[in-house]
Amino acid sequence: MRSFSTPRIVFESGNFGCGTPRRRLLEKLQVVNKQVVAVPMPIGLGIAALQRPDKNRRRTNQNSMRHKLYILAALAIVLAAYTPTASATLQLTLSSGGTTLAIDDNMAGDANAAVGQITFIGAVGNWNLNVSTGTVGQNPLIDLNSVDTLGSTGSGSGANALNLQFSSTGYSVPFNASFVSSIGGTLAAGHSLSYQGWVDTSDTLNGMPAGGLIGSPLTFSNPPAAFAGGTAGGFAAANSSFSLTQLVTLSGTSTGTSSFDAQIDAIPEPASVTLLGGVLLAAFGILRRKMRHA
Repeated sequence: MRSFSTPRIVFESGNFGCGTPRRRLLEKLQVVNKQVVAVPMPIGLGIAALQRPDKNRRRTNQNSMRHKLYILAALAIVLAAYTPTASATLQLTLSSGGTTLAIDDNMAGDANAAVGQITFIGAVGNWNLNVSTGTVGQNPLIDLNSVDTLGSTGSGSGANALNLQFSSTGYSVPFNASFVSSIGGTLAAGHSLSYQGWVDTSDTLNGMPAGGLIGSPLTFSNPPAAFAGGTAGGFAAANSSFSLTQLVTLSGTSTGTSSFDAQIDAIPEPASVTLLGGVLLAAFGILRRKMRHA
């Protein structure tokens, strides 16, 4: 019966003639039928490569994966620490032509059962169909969107313009923040819109302090039908409470349907961005050391 032995790799060193150092020769030794067969170096290397994986490449891939895990874990820690918080009291107010509707979360007039979101569906003044929703969250911090239809020609301007106001209290962010207020949507022919946003560091519902206006008022009219814009400003100190308020005024001189989506979000001040980078590096270093010793 034939006997086989496990292949081995041996290294030999020595000198060629005249004292010249010779290179190491790698030979693959195989035992077949009790006979030693020498396989030339290129073939032996090919056999060795086929018979076992490249350990260096595998080790490199493992290190790369480990570094990615460090980064992801550090980002998770920092993002958790920098997540805005809110314990909110919120209110959606619609007014036109002497009619004012103030709707609180999950109270009369709120068609949305979700906490932190108010939806109104119905008529206000001469604006005979409105679907308006205010939402508080984390990105953006506050959002107001609406679809509004004016039913009578010439009756949607001046005192008959539609005012939509959404406000929420109890915000706090763990960094010194300024704010970005933006809006976009479509306007029916003969319709125009203005938008403003405020941050109130006294944390007052519907607060509109003179120094709290975010950037400057934004105004749009048709033509063109589609519109979008944004502005930045305001300030809130890290870990302090504040409220946010949005006000959209929609005017129209002809029947038609207009819509918009307005939002406000907080952005770190430059010093806070630097601090965030330092925290991220520190978290990365701590995680790396812990995982290395694990």
